[in-house]
Amino acid sequence: MNIVVLGATGFIGSHLVGMLLDSGPYSRIVVVTRRDPRVLLEERPRWRDRVELVRWRPHRGEPLALPRGLLEEGYDLVNLAGERITGPWTRGKKRNIWESRVDLAKRLAESLGDTPPRLLVQAEGTGVYGDRGDEEVSEDTPPGRGFLARLTRAVEEALQPLGENGSRLVFARFGLVLGPGSPLLESLKPLFGLGLCPLLKGANWLPWVHVEDAVASLIYAAKKGLDGPLNIVSPNPVRMTEFFQKLCHGIGARLGVPIPGRLLSILGGEFAREALLASCKAVPKRLMEEGYVFKYPLLDQVEWKALLAEKQGGQGHV
Repeated sequence: MNIVVLGATGFIGSHLVGMLLDSGPYSRIVVVTRRDPRVLLEERPRWRDRVELVRWRPHRGEPLALPRGLLEEGYDLVNLAGERITGPWTRGKKRNIWESRVDLAKRLAESLGDTPPRLLVQAEGTGVYGDRGDEEVSEDTPPGRGFLARLTRAVEEALQPLGENGSRLVFARFGLVLGPGSPLLESLKPLFGLGLCPLLKGANWLPWVHVEDAVASLIYAAKKGLDGPLNIVSPNPVRMTEFFQKLCHGIGARLGVPIPGRLLSILGGEFAREALLASCKAVPKRLMEEGYVFKYPLLDQVEWKALLAEKQGGQGHV
């Protein structure tokens, strides 16, 4: 079996390739990157002789040219590429987020239309559901409102031609993913180094998942033949205040000055309101129905200090 991964140098992508190398069901791993393959292999010696690299620079209008033998044998594709959504949503930032996802999806559909993958997994986020209060959110819940919902719908629409050509489409909707190299934890390391930890206060529900379960869920979905939306979240979401209390306690840091949600909304603007403060009690209904067993179903099982180990990967660009 063959698999193609875009965004393999990012946080989730690095862990996915690592799991594929350790025990994945795929005999051939192809990573699509816009970087110089020689430089990339110097940074990741473990990939040598085991991972094939294909250079693609879609921003230059290049078509994606996968190895002919791979196209003839058939392949699965996982797209984890995209600009991070964290940070102030300036006009330029939102444009970059949109282009790195929607425009990339359109180019994928154009490049692979004649030789579509058997399976295409597209990374998304639970932000598609919007602010749902205390409502339990499953894959049956319709999209909400806001920029993230519009973004997700546009990406899915752009990939529909591949589905019409025979690809099985899985839309992996990730909650907050925790693991070594997690963007959230990396951004807080300067405070941790001072023995401090922020306490973001809020009653909003926060869906989360450990990165080991996140990447294992993708492989499980491929094996089980799943399609459509798939919530990649722990079965036990927590409220934001509880999350940060457990985080601070877990790393042994003193609680900082509590930051109320109203202040966070003012300081963080649209990004804070949609990505941090929106309440989403998302649950992995389909994964649970298909028998997936979570290694980390509870936040109390997370080894926080281990998550601050050496990070893997950076931003998940192609």
